[in-house]
Amino acid sequence: MAQLPSPTTIAQIYASRYTYVAAEFLMIWDILLKFDDEVKYVWSSRWTVGKILYLINRYLTPILFIFDLWYLLTSNTDISLYVTRGPPCKRLYIGPSVLAIVACLIIECTLILRVHALYGSRTIFLLLTMLCFASMGTMMGTTLRWYLFDFHWFTDREISVVIPGCLVVCQGPLCKPLTVLFWVPFFVFEIAVLILIILDTWRNRAVMRSCHQYGLAAIICRDGIIYYMIMTVISMSNLFIWALAPDVLKYFGSSLIRSIQSIACSRLMLNIWSTVDSTRGFRSSGNFDSFSFSGRRFSGTVSYIRETTIASIRTSTPVVDDHY
Repeated sequence: MAQLPSPTTIAQIYASRYTYVAAEFLMIWDILLKFDDEVKYVWSSRWTVGKILYLINRYLTPILFIFDLWYLLTSNTDISLYVTRGPPCKRLYIGPSVLAIVACLIIECTLILRVHALYGSRTIFLLLTMLCFASMGTMMGTTLRWYLFDFHWFTDREISVVIPGCLVVCQGPLCKPLTVLFWVPFFVFEIAVLILIILDTWRNRAVMRSCHQYGLAAIICRDGIIYYMIMTVISMSNLFIWALAPDVLKYFGSSLIRSIQSIACSRLMLNIWSTVDSTRGFRSSGNFDSFSFSGRRFSGTVSYIRETTIASIRTSTPVVDDHY
Protein backbone atom coordinates (compact mmCIF):
# COMPACT_ATOMS: atom_id res chain seq x y z
CA MET A 1 0.00 0.00 0.00
CA ALA A 2 1.19 3.51 -0.81
CA GLN A 3 2.38 5.74 2.01
CA LEU A 4 -0.32 8.09 3.28
CA PRO A 5 0.28 11.83 2.80
CA SER A 6 1.44 13.82 5.83
CA PRO A 7 -0.20 17.15 6.84
CA THR A 8 2.66 19.05 5.18
CA THR A 9 2.21 17.03 2.02
CA ILE A 10 -1.52 17.74 2.05
CA ALA A 11 -0.83 21.48 2.30
CA GLN A 12 1.59 21.20 -0.62
CA ILE A 13 -1.03 19.31 -2.61
CA TYR A 14 -3.51 22.15 -2.17
CA ALA A 15 -0.89 24.78 -3.06
CA SER A 16 0.09 22.89 -6.20
CA ARG A 17 -3.49 22.37 -7.30
CA TYR A 18 -4.51 25.97 -6.94
CA THR A 19 -1.71 27.02 -9.27
CA TYR A 20 -3.94 25.48 -11.94
CA VAL A 21 -6.66 27.95 -10.94
CA ALA A 22 -4.20 30.84 -11.26
CA ALA A 23 -2.92 29.55 -14.60
CA GLU A 24 -6.45 29.20 -15.99
CA PHE A 25 -7.32 32.71 -14.83
CA LEU A 26 -4.22 34.12 -16.57
CA MET A 27 -5.17 32.53 -19.88
CA ILE A 28 -8.80 33.63 -19.74
CA TRP A 29 -7.77 37.15 -18.70
CA ASP A 30 -5.36 37.39 -21.64
CA ILE A 31 -8.00 36.12 -24.08
CA LEU A 32 -10.42 38.81 -22.90
CA LEU A 33 -7.69 41.45 -22.93
CA LYS A 34 -6.67 40.79 -26.54
CA PHE A 35 -10.03 39.67 -27.90
CA ASP A 36 -10.56 42.85 -29.97
CA ASP A 37 -7.22 42.36 -31.73
CA GLU A 38 -7.96 38.69 -32.20
CA VAL A 39 -11.28 39.42 -33.90
CA LYS A 40 -9.66 42.05 -36.10
CA TYR A 41 -6.58 40.13 -37.20
CA VAL A 42 -7.51 36.46 -36.83
CA TRP A 43 -11.21 35.74 -36.99
CA SER A 44 -11.83 37.88 -40.06
CA SER A 45 -8.93 36.38 -42.03
CA ARG A 46 -8.87 33.43 -44.38
CA TRP A 47 -7.84 30.02 -43.07
CA THR A 48 -4.09 29.36 -43.14
CA VAL A 49 -1.63 27.21 -41.20
CA GLY A 50 -0.79 30.18 -39.00
CA LYS A 51 -4.40 30.86 -38.14
CA ILE A 52 -5.07 27.20 -37.31
CA LEU A 53 -1.99 26.96 -35.07
CA TYR A 54 -2.93 30.19 -33.34
CA LEU A 55 -6.51 29.11 -32.59
CA ILE A 56 -5.50 25.66 -31.37
CA ASN A 57 -2.86 27.11 -29.08
CA ARG A 58 -5.15 29.88 -27.89
CA TYR A 59 -8.15 27.76 -26.94
CA LEU A 60 -6.99 24.15 -26.52
CA THR A 61 -4.84 24.90 -23.47
CA PRO A 62 -7.60 26.68 -21.46
CA ILE A 63 -10.02 23.86 -22.31
CA LEU A 64 -7.49 21.29 -21.09
CA PHE A 65 -7.09 23.22 -17.85
CA ILE A 66 -10.83 22.91 -17.27
CA PHE A 67 -10.44 19.11 -17.40
CA ASP A 68 -7.43 19.36 -15.09
CA LEU A 69 -9.36 21.47 -12.59
CA TRP A 70 -12.24 19.02 -12.58
CA TYR A 71 -9.80 16.11 -12.18
CA LEU A 72 -7.96 17.81 -9.31
CA LEU A 73 -10.61 19.77 -7.42
CA THR A 74 -13.99 18.14 -7.81
CA SER A 75 -15.44 16.15 -4.92
CA ASN A 76 -14.77 12.44 -4.73
CA THR A 77 -18.40 11.47 -5.15
CA ASP A 78 -18.61 13.40 -8.41
CA ILE A 79 -15.64 11.54 -9.83
CA SER A 80 -17.00 8.08 -9.20
CA LEU A 81 -20.19 6.43 -8.06
CA TYR A 82 -18.13 3.57 -6.67
CA VAL A 83 -16.52 3.16 -3.28
CA THR A 84 -13.01 3.61 -4.63
CA ARG A 85 -11.83 6.39 -6.88
CA GLY A 86 -8.56 4.90 -8.04
CA PRO A 87 -9.71 3.26 -11.31
CA PRO A 88 -11.90 6.21 -12.44
CA CYS A 89 -9.03 8.61 -11.74
CA LYS A 90 -6.68 6.45 -13.77
CA ARG A 91 -9.06 6.55 -16.72
CA LEU A 92 -9.42 10.32 -16.41
CA TYR A 93 -5.66 10.89 -16.34
CA ILE A 94 -4.50 9.70 -19.73
CA GLY A 95 -6.73 11.77 -22.04
CA PRO A 96 -5.92 15.27 -20.74
CA SER A 97 -2.25 14.29 -20.33
CA VAL A 98 -1.91 13.31 -23.98
CA LEU A 99 -3.77 16.42 -25.13
CA ALA A 100 -1.48 18.58 -22.98
CA ILE A 101 1.47 17.12 -24.90
CA VAL A 102 -0.34 18.00 -28.13
CA ALA A 103 -0.69 21.58 -26.85
CA CYS A 104 3.09 21.68 -26.27
CA LEU A 105 3.55 20.35 -29.81
CA ILE A 106 1.49 23.23 -31.21
CA ILE A 107 3.69 25.75 -29.40
CA GLU A 108 6.85 24.10 -30.69
CA CYS A 109 5.50 24.01 -34.26
CA THR A 110 4.74 27.72 -34.05
CA LEU A 111 8.28 28.45 -32.84
CA ILE A 112 9.75 26.31 -35.63
CA LEU A 113 7.81 28.23 -38.26
CA ARG A 114 8.85 31.52 -36.68
CA VAL A 115 12.55 30.59 -36.87
CA HIS A 116 12.14 29.16 -40.38
CA ALA A 117 10.58 32.44 -41.49
CA LEU A 118 13.71 34.28 -40.32
CA TYR A 119 16.34 31.91 -41.71
CA GLY A 120 14.64 30.08 -44.58
CA SER A 121 17.10 27.21 -44.06
CA ARG A 122 15.96 23.63 -44.61
CA THR A 123 18.78 22.35 -42.42
CA ILE A 124 17.71 24.46 -39.44
CA PHE A 125 14.09 23.53 -40.09
CA LEU A 126 14.90 19.81 -40.10
CA LEU A 127 17.08 20.03 -36.98
CA LEU A 128 14.38 21.88 -35.04
CA THR A 129 11.77 19.42 -36.28
CA MET A 130 13.91 16.51 -35.06
CA LEU A 131 14.30 18.19 -31.66
CA CYS A 132 10.56 18.76 -31.56
CA PHE A 133 9.75 15.12 -32.26
CA ALA A 134 12.38 13.98 -29.76
CA SER A 135 10.79 16.23 -27.14
CA MET A 136 7.25 15.07 -27.86
CA GLY A 137 8.31 11.42 -28.08
CA THR A 138 10.06 11.64 -24.71
CA MET A 139 7.03 13.27 -23.11
CA MET A 140 4.64 10.72 -24.58
CA GLY A 141 6.82 7.74 -23.67
CA THR A 142 7.37 8.98 -20.12
CA THR A 143 3.66 9.63 -19.64
CA LEU A 144 2.74 6.13 -20.82
CA ARG A 145 5.43 4.61 -18.58
CA TRP A 146 4.03 6.46 -15.57
CA TYR A 147 0.48 5.54 -16.47
CA LEU A 148 1.13 1.84 -16.99
CA PHE A 149 3.75 1.03 -14.36
CA ASP A 150 4.69 3.77 -11.89
CA PHE A 151 1.65 5.77 -10.82
CA HIS A 152 -0.56 4.76 -7.94
CA TRP A 153 -3.95 6.41 -7.52
CA PHE A 154 -5.12 6.57 -3.91
CA THR A 155 -8.58 5.29 -3.11
CA ASP A 156 -10.97 6.58 -0.47
CA ARG A 157 -10.14 3.55 1.68
CA GLU A 158 -6.46 4.53 1.75
CA ILE A 159 -6.99 8.17 2.73
CA SER A 160 -8.30 9.15 6.15
CA VAL A 161 -8.47 12.89 5.33
CA VAL A 162 -10.70 14.74 2.91
CA ILE A 163 -8.77 15.65 -0.24
CA PRO A 164 -10.82 16.67 -3.27
CA GLY A 165 -10.11 15.25 -6.67
CA CYS A 166 -7.68 12.54 -7.66
CA LEU A 167 -4.48 11.91 -5.73
CA VAL A 168 -1.62 10.12 -7.45
CA VAL A 169 1.92 9.25 -6.41
CA CYS A 170 4.82 7.87 -8.45
CA GLN A 171 6.24 4.70 -6.89
CA GLY A 172 8.49 3.17 -9.55
CA PRO A 173 12.30 3.04 -9.32
CA LEU A 174 12.66 5.32 -12.35
CA CYS A 175 10.36 8.07 -11.10
CA LYS A 176 13.07 10.59 -10.28
CA PRO A 177 15.10 10.20 -13.51
CA LEU A 178 11.94 10.20 -15.63
CA THR A 179 10.67 13.44 -14.10
CA VAL A 180 13.85 15.15 -15.29
CA LEU A 181 13.97 13.34 -18.63
CA PHE A 182 10.38 14.41 -19.31
CA TRP A 183 11.37 18.09 -19.67
CA VAL A 184 15.02 18.00 -20.82
CA PRO A 185 14.37 17.70 -24.61
CA PHE A 186 11.71 20.42 -24.40
CA PHE A 187 14.20 22.69 -22.63
CA VAL A 188 16.95 21.92 -25.18
CA PHE A 189 14.53 22.78 -27.99
CA GLU A 190 13.73 26.16 -26.46
CA ILE A 191 17.41 26.92 -25.85
CA ALA A 192 18.10 26.16 -29.52
CA VAL A 193 15.29 28.50 -30.63
CA LEU A 194 16.53 31.28 -28.35
CA ILE A 195 20.12 30.95 -29.63
CA LEU A 196 18.94 31.09 -33.24
CA ILE A 197 16.87 34.20 -32.55
CA ILE A 198 19.81 35.89 -30.81
CA LEU A 199 22.13 35.04 -33.71
CA ASP A 200 19.63 36.40 -36.19
CA THR A 201 19.30 39.60 -34.19
CA TRP A 202 23.08 40.01 -34.04
CA ARG A 203 23.30 39.37 -37.75
CA ASN A 204 20.88 42.26 -38.29
CA ARG A 205 22.11 44.47 -35.49
CA ALA A 206 21.77 47.63 -37.62
CA VAL A 207 18.03 47.07 -37.60
CA MET A 208 18.21 46.32 -33.89
CA ARG A 209 19.90 49.67 -33.17
CA SER A 210 17.09 51.49 -34.95
CA CYS A 211 14.21 49.52 -33.46
CA HIS A 212 12.95 52.56 -31.56
CA GLN A 213 12.36 54.37 -34.86
CA TYR A 214 10.69 51.63 -36.91
CA GLY A 215 7.63 49.96 -35.46
CA LEU A 216 7.79 46.72 -37.44
CA ALA A 217 11.47 46.15 -36.74
CA ALA A 218 10.79 46.93 -33.09
CA ILE A 219 8.20 44.17 -32.92
CA ILE A 220 10.54 41.66 -34.57
CA CYS A 221 13.41 42.55 -32.23
CA ARG A 222 11.29 42.64 -29.11
CA ASP A 223 9.34 39.47 -29.81
CA GLY A 224 12.44 37.67 -31.02
CA ILE A 225 14.38 38.32 -27.82
CA ILE A 226 12.11 39.13 -24.89
CA TYR A 227 9.35 36.63 -25.63
CA TYR A 228 11.76 33.77 -26.23
CA MET A 229 13.80 34.66 -23.17
CA ILE A 230 10.63 34.54 -21.07
CA MET A 231 9.76 31.12 -22.49
CA THR A 232 13.27 29.82 -21.86
CA VAL A 233 13.47 31.13 -18.28
CA ILE A 234 10.07 29.63 -17.48
CA SER A 235 11.15 26.33 -19.01
CA MET A 236 14.40 26.35 -17.01
CA SER A 237 12.55 27.09 -13.77
CA ASN A 238 10.11 24.29 -14.47
CA LEU A 239 12.99 21.88 -15.12
CA PHE A 240 14.58 22.77 -11.77
CA ILE A 241 11.24 22.33 -9.98
CA TRP A 242 10.76 18.87 -11.44
CA ALA A 243 14.36 17.91 -10.59
CA LEU A 244 14.54 19.27 -7.03
CA ALA A 245 11.05 19.84 -5.59
CA PRO A 246 9.00 17.26 -3.65
CA ASP A 247 6.80 15.07 -5.80
CA VAL A 248 3.56 16.82 -4.89
CA LEU A 249 4.98 20.21 -5.93
CA LYS A 250 6.29 19.17 -9.33
CA TYR A 251 3.09 20.20 -11.09
CA PHE A 252 3.47 23.67 -9.58
CA GLY A 253 5.82 24.51 -12.44
CA SER A 254 4.12 22.63 -15.25
CA SER A 255 0.80 24.44 -14.78
CA LEU A 256 2.50 27.83 -15.05
CA ILE A 257 4.76 26.89 -17.95
CA ARG A 258 1.82 25.65 -19.99
CA SER A 259 -0.22 28.80 -19.44
CA ILE A 260 2.55 31.39 -19.77
CA GLN A 261 4.03 29.81 -22.88
CA SER A 262 0.60 29.59 -24.49
CA ILE A 263 0.04 33.28 -23.74
CA ALA A 264 3.51 34.29 -24.95
CA CYS A 265 3.14 32.34 -28.18
CA SER A 266 -0.26 33.94 -28.89
CA ARG A 267 1.03 37.41 -28.06
CA LEU A 268 4.03 36.93 -30.32
CA MET A 269 1.82 36.19 -33.33
CA LEU A 270 -0.75 38.87 -32.54
CA ASN A 271 1.85 41.60 -32.08
CA ILE A 272 3.53 40.85 -35.39
CA TRP A 273 0.22 40.73 -37.26
CA SER A 274 -1.09 43.93 -35.72
CA THR A 275 2.13 45.85 -36.38
CA VAL A 276 2.46 44.69 -39.97
CA ASP A 277 -1.20 45.48 -40.56
CA SER A 278 -0.63 49.05 -39.41
CA THR A 279 2.51 49.51 -41.53
CA ARG A 280 1.82 51.52 -44.65
CA GLY A 281 2.03 49.94 -48.06
CA PHE A 282 2.61 46.32 -47.04
CA ARG A 283 -0.78 44.97 -47.99
CA SER A 284 -1.17 47.18 -51.04
CA SER A 285 2.27 46.19 -52.30
CA GLY A 286 1.25 42.54 -52.44
CA ASN A 287 4.29 41.44 -50.45
CA PHE A 288 2.42 40.46 -47.36
CA ASP A 289 -0.35 38.17 -46.24
CA SER A 290 -0.69 38.82 -42.53
CA PHE A 291 -1.90 35.32 -41.71
CA SER A 292 0.41 33.13 -43.76
CA PHE A 293 2.66 32.52 -40.78
CA SER A 294 4.70 29.84 -42.46
CA GLY A 295 6.51 28.80 -45.55
CA ARG A 296 7.87 30.81 -48.44
CA ARG A 297 5.38 33.66 -48.28
CA PHE A 298 6.06 34.64 -44.68
CA SER A 299 9.78 34.11 -45.16
CA GLY A 300 9.66 36.46 -48.11
CA THR A 301 7.75 38.94 -46.00
CA VAL A 302 10.45 38.98 -43.34
CA SER A 303 13.12 39.50 -46.00
CA TYR A 304 11.07 42.35 -47.42
CA ILE A 305 10.77 43.84 -43.93
CA ARG A 306 14.53 43.74 -43.46
CA GLU A 307 15.29 45.20 -46.88
CA THR A 308 12.88 48.11 -46.52
CA THR A 309 13.91 48.85 -42.94
CA ILE A 310 17.63 48.75 -43.70
CA ALA A 311 17.03 50.97 -46.73
CA SER A 312 15.28 53.45 -44.46
CA ILE A 313 18.19 53.35 -42.03
CA ARG A 314 20.66 54.06 -44.81
CA THR A 315 18.75 57.09 -46.03
CA SER A 316 18.21 58.53 -42.56
CA THR A 317 21.48 57.63 -40.82
CA PRO A 318 24.81 59.22 -41.86
CA VAL A 319 27.00 56.24 -40.99
CA VAL A 320 25.95 52.62 -41.44
CA ASP A 321 28.10 49.49 -41.48
CA ASP A 322 29.11 48.47 -44.99
CA HIS A 323 28.03 44.92 -44.16
CA TYR A 324 24.43 46.03 -44.50
